[in-house]
Amino acid sequence: TGVEVYFSSKGTKIIAKNLFFNIPARYKFLKHTSREFFLMKEVFDMEALVQPNISMRLTNNGRLAISYAKAKSLKDRIENYLNDNDIFSNLMEINIEKENISIYGLFSNSKISQSIKKNNFIFLNNRPIENRVISFAIKNAYSNAIPKERYPFYFLYINIDCNKVDVNVHPSKKEVRIKNERAFSKAAFFIFFILYF
Repeated sequence: TGVEVYFSSKGTKIIAKNLFFNIPARYKFLKHTSREFFLMKEVFDMEALVQPNISMRLTNNGRLAISYAKAKSLKDRIENYLNDNDIFSNLMEINIEKENISIYGLFSNSKISQSIKKNNFIFLNNRPIENRVISFAIKNAYSNAIPKERYPFYFLYINIDCNKVDVNVHPSKKEVRIKNERAFSKAAFFIFFILYF
C-alpha cells in the first residue's frame, strides 16, 4: 500500500523456498532433499569461483553451510574453495594472453590426482561450461603424468570474444563450442604440459 524505508546490510540476499508448491508434476521429479541441496551448493560454488571480489554465504534451513570471505584474486578464492593445503600446494599456475584470448588456470602437478572426475572446472567468460575438446586435451596432456584411471585437478578460466563462441550446442547452454577450439587446445595445453611434465 505504500513505500517504506528499510535498512539492510550491503549485498544481495536470495531466499528459495517452496519452489514447486503449486506445480505438483514438477515437484514429483525432485530428488532427495540432500541431493537437491548438493546440486544447489554446486551452483553456489561455481559462482563463488568466478566472483572472488565478493563474500558469499550459503545457509540451509537456517544453518550456515559454507561461506567465502572476499578474496584478492582467483587463486586465493580457489584456495578457500579447496580448503586443503596438500592439494593447493601442488597446483601450477598459468597465465597466457594472446590476441583476443586470455587464459588463466591452476592445474595439479603429477604428484596428486583423484579417483573421480571432480574439481575439473572450465569457465568461459565467467560462466561454467562443458567442452569435450578442451577436456580431452587436458586429460590427454596428463597421460604420462598420472595413472590412466585417475583425474587431475584443474580450474581453467578463458576469456574470449563472444562472437567466437557457439552456445547453441545444447538446450542448457552449458556445453559450448569455441571457434578453432582444436588449435586453441593444442596451443594452450599441450605446449604447457610438455614444458611442465
